[in-house]
Amino acid sequence: MGLAARIEKMVPDMSAVIARFPISVLVSVLLCGYINVISVGSYYSDEGDVVAGAAAAFIASGAAHLFAEGRRFSRVTSSALSLAAALLAAVLGYFNMVLETSLLFLFAGLIPLLMISPYLRENVRQGALWMFNLHFGL
Repeated sequence: MGLAARIEKMVPDMSAVIARFPISVLVSVLLCGYINVISVGSYYSDEGDVVAGAAAAFIASGAAHLFAEGRRFSRVTSSALSLAAALLAAVLGYFNMVLETSLLFLFAGLIPLLMISPYLRENVRQGALWMFNLHFGL
């Protein structure tokens, strides 16, 4: 498969991901831009806090999107829930020293939440949860 064919195949896949997880994509694009800017030369001392806040926001927004999909919420509700989760997680990650938030515990809680969030509802088969996490891990 040539390069043009690979790029052509990637565009629909990428647009589906952007449509499914708009807040998570926005957070990752903003974080990428921020890291590119500070890598040139930074005069700030809070780079670690910004990265921690953005990473927490990325994971929390993904978990909120998956939770909303599992509950079959509307796109507007899903995006609002995802934005709220992202903002809360970003505050916990960025202000970790002020709020005395342990980043270890924050991320140790967010990652399993991401893994189970689509299945936090009734009538869920255990096999579906394990299959989702197999695909998620791969």
